[in-house]
Order: sequence, then structure tokens, then C-alpha cells
Amino acid sequence: MIFALLGVVAISLFYFKIYTLNSLNKELKAELQSQKATLYICEQSIQNANARIKQMELKATKFSEPKVITKIKYLQPKDDSCEERLRAYEGLFELGSKR
Repeated sequence: MIFALLGVVAISLFYFKIYTLNSLNKELKAELQSQKATLYICEQSIQNANARIKQMELKATKFSEPKVITKIKYLQPKDDSCEERLRAYEGLFELGSKR
């Protein structure tokens, strides 16, 4: 009689443990599905952002080709004074006096 009672208690404990594990399994599966959906949304957002970045890079390369400007002036100051040389350099770099 005692063995039968212990058997019933043991079976009840195993059943309860299996029930709780099954409930936990269902909850975790539902959470996994939710996380997969969130991951899919994030991946789509990243792909869209990467596509926009690529388009912007293509547009930027079209319009940002460097322009080669070569403006060479031969410096020939009127005389060898420092002020005249300074004016010549300023004129070259367009910082001050214009000739």
C-alpha cells in the first residue's frame, strides 16, 4: 500500500514536472517566433539603409569628381624690395592686393 502511494506521488511529480516543462517550452517557442519576426524587420531595415547608402555613394561620386585647376603665374616683382615681393605673393594666393 505504501509502495502504491509512493508510486502515485512519484508519477504525479513526474507529470507535474513534464507539464511545467511543456508550458515553458511553449512560452520559449512563442518568444522565439517573436524574436525571429523582430530580426526579420531589423534585417529589412538594414538592407534598405545599405541600399540608400549605396545610392548616395553613387550620386556623390558623380558630382564630386575633383576639378583640376592650374593657375600658374610667374612672379616677377618690379624690384627686390620685401614689400614688392609680399605683394606679388599675395597676388598669387589672392590673399590681399590684386594687381
